Amino acid sequence: MMRKKRNVNHDFIDSNVGLKTHHVPKIDMRKFDGKDSITWILQMEKYFDLHDVKLLQKVHIASLYLEPNQFLWYKGFFSCKPLVTWSIFTEEIIAHYEDTKSNTFFRQFINIKQKGSMEEHIEDFQNLNIRVNDILEQ
Repeated sequence: MMRKKRNVNHDFIDSNVGLKTHHVPKIDMRKFDGKDSITWILQMEKYFDLHDVKLLQKVHIASLYLEPNQFLWYKGFFSCKPLVTWSIFTEEIIAHYEDTKSNTFFRQFINIKQKGSMEEHIEDFQNLNIRVNDILEQ
């Protein structure tokens, strides 16, 4: 007996707004805990690209991925601002949670020394390089 192949349609009509939307597979994203904001931002941007998140939705979605203390900072800081763009949001997170005034990244980058294996050293270098390049591009 031949089985008929079923086509699975992951699109559906949202009855509330009548728009066709796509089913998005669940991806576990880490919540921002106040540490390594630049890596967290880069991960969120990859998540947004993967799911074609609209620019105006990015801050709202990202706020769901904040640990309680960081969410309180977000609510307090942005409560009086009518529109917060992704660019403003990321700049403020970096300014608040990264020690850019004392140039910690740059000092670590300049003074990096191999402590373990070459692979670990390259990973340390790449992590610092991403952070420094991100700051310089702004």
